[in-house]
Amino acid sequence: MKKLIIIFIFFTISSYSQECRYQAYYKLVASAKKQSDNKHYKLANSNFKKAFLKVDFPLGRDLGNALLVARKSKDDFWAQEISIKLAKGGVPIKYFTKLYKMSWYKDFKKNFKQYSLFYKNNFNQVLKDKWIDLILNDRHFNIERYHAHREGTIKITLEELIAEASKISKQLINIVENYGFPHESQMGYLYIQGQNSI
Repeated sequence: MKKLIIIFIFFTISSYSQECRYQAYYKLVASAKKQSDNKHYKLANSNFKKAFLKVDFPLGRDLGNALLVARKSKDDFWAQEISIKLAKGGVPIKYFTKLYKMSWYKDFKKNFKQYSLFYKNNFNQVLKDKWIDLILNDRHFNIERYHAHREGTIKITLEELIAEASKISKQLINIVENYGFPHESQMGYLYIQGQNSI
């Protein structure tokens, strides 16, 4: 019984410290975004660095914003570090072509297969594909079906709308039941091809 209580206390403290780290992370990222919006790139760059030290797995969108800030503040070494982290998280080489003038880009491109291999060995591509499929199905339903119905540009019954929405809901439930709720730490970073963003 004593061991059980000690284990419970350990997990409680551990989960609380994890929550605190992300609280500090989100606060620093919010400051960095605000500073970046106000063109205070050196301050933003500093806050992104501090934020990423707080957690084991920085989020993809934040890394994308930090990369932009690193470029604006001419912090080439930091831009390279962020790019490697994103590449190891499954972001394709196409995203990085805008960095071709950076002094380190040639080596980065040469080592890209190694980063891709890291992704394959450490993340779940099947889960990522299922998640992207769910996002695309949901987007199609909302834009092509639901909003078009609301605007009166297509005729569809309420039952058909409910059936299509239920199908998407079941797709999400299936993913969660099989993999837990998806997170970038499981499947890597989601690259949005049409927008060339993360």
